[in-house]
Amino acid sequence: MSHWVERRQISRPLCGSVREKRWHRILLAIACAFSISACAPPQSAVGLDGVLNIVQPLPGFSTEGLNDEWMKLGRMPATPPDIRAGDDRLYLHLEAGSAEYALLRRVQARLLATPFLAWDWKANGGHTADHPFRITIGLSDTPEQSGSNPITALWASDMPAYTRTITISWGASALQRGSIHMADNSAKDKQVARYTARGGRENLGRWWAETVDLSALHGQAWPELDMRNTRIAFVGVVMMPSPRPATVNLAALRLSR
Repeated sequence: MSHWVERRQISRPLCGSVREKRWHRILLAIACAFSISACAPPQSAVGLDGVLNIVQPLPGFSTEGLNDEWMKLGRMPATPPDIRAGDDRLYLHLEAGSAEYALLRRVQARLLATPFLAWDWKANGGHTADHPFRITIGLSDTPEQSGSNPITALWASDMPAYTRTITISWGASALQRGSIHMADNSAKDKQVARYTARGGRENLGRWWAETVDLSALHGQAWPELDMRNTRIAFVGVVMMPSPRPATVNLAALRLSR
């Protein structure tokens, strides 16, 4: 009996030590999880109505006051993007400058759950070639997909993980509308599918309402890829440099199911 009691008395501190170590490991894991979560940039989530407003023109907008969901990349022009009123609406006004710049919003959405992208726009300038304005959608299949890419190389920014993008543009000709092709400068690990939503000098200076099915565009660009796990990592606007004055007014930009 005394031996059994002695063994119990010896084993108690050992069990307590093991439990204490396990508890420390649990606390450490929780702390690490919270620190990772705290360091991760916030992402815009789809609302209960199935709509995610990417750009919603509101008074008081400023590129200097964007929250952490946004990434401001490149060099802003002399007249930075701002909210203006006209044509019975509020809109985001963007001007082309001497350098490329972008406003990208981090998004948490599945492509097949919110495949429709809608926006209203009016383009001016850029008569001799494609308009310098772009809408870009970054896509990934797993959160870990990242690596080097042309955007981070140019701006050294902490981009969300993505492997390919769909870029929507205004073409030089109205006949280009509805066409999609792979950009010539697409890297193997960062492919760019370019879709022309509108085009032509005759269509400049007028408001146009657009809706595209991103899943259909994805199917045309990458027919071999399964979209069930494809996520939308970011949506935003890009303005390429232009030697001639070029502007675009964007009244809304939203994802929906």
